[in-house]
Amino acid sequence: MQWTADTWTKPSIVSPDLIDNWNPRSGLGAAYTVSQDQLHVYYTGLDAGIYEFLGSGASKTINTSWAPQPGRNHLWATADFVGAPISAVGWDDQARFYQVKRGNLAEGALKNTTWTEAFIENNGQT
Repeated sequence: MQWTADTWTKPSIVSPDLIDNWNPRSGLGAAYTVSQDQLHVYYTGLDAGIYEFLGSGASKTINTSWAPQPGRNHLWATADFVGAPISAVGWDDQARFYQVKRGNLAEGALKNTTWTEAFIENNGQT
């Protein structure tokens, strides 16, 4: 769904496949990377894992290409609980998502095609 020409486009299905770890009550965050023209949608799965649906050609008003299954990077920590909140931000070729993990802020960071993860302790130290 996209706002264009003073109206919303019709929503389209992301994947016709059954997503085993999908949680309809999950935390959900989205970020757009301009130079990659990708929409990154993150959610917390039924196993407390963090997952990403990736849409390519996201600036097009139709035919955004979505991966049929969400991805899960081995670097990403699991959430403290199923359905935990998650937020995301993106720019140029970078995306970040944030989630609380054991009282600290976990940051998943994408730069171009490389993922890293850092933990920001409640005292502000990484």
